[in-house]
Amino acid sequence: MFDTFSERMRRVVSQAYGEARGRGDPEIRPAHRFLAILKVKGGDACEALANLGVDEVQAWTAKIRVMGPGGNTCVCLSVS
Repeated sequence: MFDTFSERMRRVVSQAYGEARGRGDPEIRPAHRFLAILKVKGGDACEALANLGVDEVQAWTAKIRVMGPGGNTCVCLSVS
């Protein structure tokens, strides 16, 4: 399956896996993918979020606040 992914997408999936494992979550959830997109620079999604003022630190803080271990899968950010 990964052979059809771009190199950047493979890095995003790998980073999301690391985010999940780092939190002790048994699966990759949307919040893990969200953080991975921010960490793996260079994509359109990362650029769009940066243009809205969303950065990795803000997202990580929101993730910690919103996600408990095995908890919710959404990340809520206020963008000014």
